[in-house]
This record gives sequence, C-alpha cells and structure tokens, in this order.
Amino acid sequence: MANEMRTENSAMYFRLVFEREETRDTGPFEEGASRHTVFVEVSEEGYDDSMESRSADEIAEEVALTAASEVVRQELAEVAEDFGTITRLDESPPEILDLEPDLDEDGVKAWLSK
Repeated sequence: MANEMRTENSAMYFRLVFEREETRDTGPFEEGASRHTVFVEVSEEGYDDSMESRSADEIAEEVALTAASEVVRQELAEVAEDFGTITRLDESPPEILDLEPDLDEDGVKAWLSK
C-alpha cells in the first residue's frame, strides 16, 4: 500500500466489498453469503487537511473505508459491520460512469453497486 495509484485530478479510486453471512429459508442448515460492492473516489480535498505523519495513500484508504461504511449503513444496515476487502483501482470503474453517487461530500464520492 506504499505505492500510489493516482489518476487525473489526483483522485484515488477504491472498490470495497462487504460480505454478510445469511441463512436461506430452503433448509435449517443451508447458509449463503451476500456481497455488496461500494466504489469510492477520493480526491485531494478528501484527505489534504489531515496530512500528518501518514502517507496520502493511507489517509485516502481510510477515507474510502469510512465513506463506504456510511453508504452501506444507510442502504443496507445489516451488512454495515462486515467489511471484506478493499482494492485500489487505477481509474474510475466503468460501472459508475453515468451514475449519481450515493454519497458526495468534500472530495469523496461513493457508489453502492446495485
């Protein structure tokens, strides 16, 4: 996580996957998992003010996790605490190009993949 992946306008992009175990009604012992993906864009405004001894990458990743958790909590309360993976992306994912963000605040945008 030390190497920076930046695109135009110094924005960083992340994909976060939230997983939740759920029991299906098909039988008493059958279980499955649900997954929900959140894409987050963090621009310099989203992390500039908090530059302490940590790198911009570390702060942007923390901002992305906070934003994704907020979106999931708003939309899917049952999976808000079950964070799975975070992946940095080289560019804005095509899945969100024409969509309005579910969260748009001070240099941070987040989209819940539906």
